[in-house]
Amino acid sequence: MARNCPSCGRANEDDARFCSACGGEIAAACPACGGALPADVIFCRTCGAAFGAAAAGAAPPAGAAAPPEPARTIVQPHAAAASDPRPRPPQAIPSGAVPPTPPPMMARGAGGPPRGGLSPALIVTIIVLVIAAAAAAAIFFFILPSGSDDGDGKSPKPVASSSRSPSSSPSAGGAAQLRDAGNEIVSAGYVHTVGLRANGTAVAVGDSSWRQCRVSSWRGLVAVSAGAYHTVGLRANGSAVAVGEKKYGQCRVSFWSDLVAISAGDRHTVGLRADGTAVAVGSNKSGQCRVSSWDDLVAVSAGRFHSVGLHADGTAVAAGRNSDGQRDVSSWSDLVAVSAADFHTLGLHADGTVVAAGRNSNGQCDVYSWNDLVAVSAGGFHSVGLRADGTAVAVGSNKDGQCRVSSWRDLIAVSAGYRHTVGLRADGTVVAVGWKKDGQCRVSSWKLATSLAPVVSP
Repeated sequence: MARNCPSCGRANEDDARFCSACGGEIAAACPACGGALPADVIFCRTCGAAFGAAAAGAAPPAGAAAPPEPARTIVQPHAAAASDPRPRPPQAIPSGAVPPTPPPMMARGAGGPPRGGLSPALIVTIIVLVIAAAAAAAIFFFILPSGSDDGDGKSPKPVASSSRSPSSSPSAGGAAQLRDAGNEIVSAGYVHTVGLRANGTAVAVGDSSWRQCRVSSWRGLVAVSAGAYHTVGLRANGSAVAVGEKKYGQCRVSFWSDLVAISAGDRHTVGLRADGTAVAVGSNKSGQCRVSSWDDLVAVSAGRFHSVGLHADGTAVAAGRNSDGQRDVSSWSDLVAVSAADFHTLGLHADGTVVAAGRNSNGQCDVYSWNDLVAVSAGGFHSVGLRADGTAVAVGSNKDGQCRVSSWRDLIAVSAGYRHTVGLRADGTVVAVGWKKDGQCRVSSWKLATSLAPVVSP
């Protein structure tokens, strides 16, 4: 069911947290702790505070019939609304809430098994189901991995024996090397931020309701990428790892191999192989995973409902939704980098100028005056560029201060999230501006890698 934005009235998807038209927050907030909540709950999923009908506790007037007990909603700890169809982790029942009453057990002699017992027929049924589940798991883990589905029902092309890595960007400055093949050391997602340390480990801050920030156990990484509610990492041996939301299969990357780049989108993930082909998993509702025919690629970028690839000859290719012209990149040439966002796409020319396609409702595509750039990053409703002198420039929505980057210096990389922006300095420290409510800008203590390690094919 669509959710209307309280600010502009635009109908959004049922699991949307921010409006796709104006970027405004859709979810309500707890008056006690500020946590995001749907409007019909009576207990906060973060602090357990009671409000609304639960907080009032008023008795009915004298002589009046007592009103029926209102239905109580137990809210689970997730930033999205309670109507969100995505699965939630279990949550303890808040104080004062009435736990559900279990169904009564059948008494002895009432035509069923003894109290608490199982009939022989039920036991046989359970055994059959367990055997069937084990067989299905064996097929999934040992037979299907031989050809990972790229999301459009086709098996990806076989991996070639070549270990050719994508060509380096010809742009000047070391910062351009951090965007080689589209890989990132620091990456801004929708409501979280991920960073790569020099020792190959990862760090993350921000919303982790889908466990997208649980990356501390990762080892041997050479790149990271933050999506909407999932995070992916590229290992030095060309394999991939992912955590976070799995509803659309966007985290099914464990069987990928021979990768040189990876990019996390909204509900899908795109990988670039050493032979120049691409692979994708996750939601393919708009065709954003139809990349199996792409070849001779040197970089990839996953947006919200579309994917973009950069060919070795400097041209671009795109797949997925084109509702706002975000896929109109076929005429671009002489490119050294591409970046896909929600509804717009950026391309960086070899001469340091920038081209854009797609929605320009907030001026996020007004980049034609930029020059001397070595990297670009497309966010939700804004765009960010990195100049060769280590400074940054930004255009688009500045509602949350996500474009306040003019004072940044000594940068070697930038990344635009949905409503926040992060920058990596030459000394490995990180700066951030924009939406801070979920903690995605708490990066001042980070010390990250300052160069991308090469991918070594096994």
